[in-house]
Amino acid sequence: MSTDETPAAKYILHGALNGHQGSVNCLRATEDGQILASGGTDGVKLWDLTTLAALARPNGAGIRGATSALVWIRREDEAGEILVYGTQIGFVVFWKQNPVAGKDRRLVVFEEASVFQMADPGEVTSLAYDAGTNRLAVCHRNTTVQVHSLDSQIRARAVFSVSYSNFLPKSIAFGETKSGAREIIAFGFHDGRILCLNGTNGDVTKVLQVGAMIGAVDYNGPALYRFDKDKEHRVKTFEVKNTKPFPRPRQVCFADDCSSIVSGSDHGVVYVFDRRTGHTMDILRVDPNDWVQTVTVRLQFQGQGED
Repeated sequence: MSTDETPAAKYILHGALNGHQGSVNCLRATEDGQILASGGTDGVKLWDLTTLAALARPNGAGIRGATSALVWIRREDEAGEILVYGTQIGFVVFWKQNPVAGKDRRLVVFEEASVFQMADPGEVTSLAYDAGTNRLAVCHRNTTVQVHSLDSQIRARAVFSVSYSNFLPKSIAFGETKSGAREIIAFGFHDGRILCLNGTNGDVTKVLQVGAMIGAVDYNGPALYRFDKDKEHRVKTFEVKNTKPFPRPRQVCFADDCSSIVSGSDHGVVYVFDRRTGHTMDILRVDPNDWVQTVTVRLQFQGQGED
């Protein structure tokens, strides 16, 4: 990336990771920013962000299809990280870090803990985990939202599975606790609908409408749309121009304790916006001919730099 002639040049290039064959569909870093998972047509790859070296992985894509969604989870009863990823044909896979690795990053080892395939399998579009209830929410292209609890062996136990007519869930998140359960919020791709679901049985409790297609969602504290008990409020719109005739979804995420918004583009640029003012804080140039559809940030910053 290049940050020449940017509004602030606050961010600098730390390095480049090469190794995937084909497209990279999703990225997710661990909470401490030490390990990055990248998913694409050839499966999941793991990276040590301190050394920029590839880490050993249990397996590639194989018969499970391209990787389409990722989420890292931490549990109090587990010493290491747990990666959950979904695939193009409806598999949900759990990789567990072997705690024997200790603090030696060269010995970081992941092993497959469990796997299941969703009913009426389709492309897994989003995953979300709630540590308080130890539940995993999954949605896929065949209009289905599922919620699972995880046992001590990291095996999924179904809580509910519901399909919603004419609704393609693009992203999913846990919302407020209501009636003793965390509600599920499912964001529709084509029609801009947002379904608020009962966390126990998946019944629709509220329908919201943003009035446009939803390509990606980051749900965390202050947001572009703020949710309260009665309705959503649009806070701000961040303009990213389209330069190609066929728009594609691009990911967005919060950064810097939710003070900034990061977005990809169709013209090789990553934009960093100030959440409150909407001003462009930085422009990271990748390549003018590239689509930048996948972005991620670390949740905690350590040291003086920002990645």
